[in-house]
Amino acid sequence: MMLKSILLLYMKRRRSEERSFNKMTFTEKVQQPRMILRIFLVLLLLATVIFSVFVWNETRIRTLDADIVKTVTEDDGFLWKVNKIKTERGRRLHFDISGWCVKTGEDQKAVEMHVVLKNERTGEYLIVPTNLSPNEDVAKMLKKKLKQKYDYTYCGFEAVYHKTGKLNFDEDTFDICLLVRFNDMEDSVLINTGEVLHADN
Repeated sequence: MMLKSILLLYMKRRRSEERSFNKMTFTEKVQQPRMILRIFLVLLLLATVIFSVFVWNETRIRTLDADIVKTVTEDDGFLWKVNKIKTERGRRLHFDISGWCVKTGEDQKAVEMHVVLKNERTGEYLIVPTNLSPNEDVAKMLKKKLKQKYDYTYCGFEAVYHKTGKLNFDEDTFDICLLVRFNDMEDSVLINTGEVLHADN
């Protein structure tokens, strides 16, 4: 009997609170602690979803339509070098590619750079997640070699990948390319570095 009375009292109080809540203006409702908590949880969930999509997009291998990208060479003012090509077999084949690339005659300010692997058998171009980094040693070397005062510090790149679902190293060999855009360039351009990635690197 006591439990039933407590339950009825609770239900009555809940209905009273709901009627009071429904009579509130939108601003008053938003200011209520439970509404603040709900809004916070919705925003937190939305932020988590957006971040997850961003991470997924940045860590996946994407296909490049090379027909719409201009290919450039050293004659167009670009210099590059691939310093490291390393593969390691485990349960999957991991690879690590690093080096540097610059557009001569201007400071390296806004830089976008991705390692691109061209499948020699199929002709497919695959964009690999790539990290950029400053390289002061290369910048000093280029200043001395080119006798220029431009800042080439932000020229380093490294692509380390552990998910090789789209890459079959047992059958295929890949040309190592770079998809780059520097400073005020309207479009990215493609560079074939002349280096090759295969299972025996």
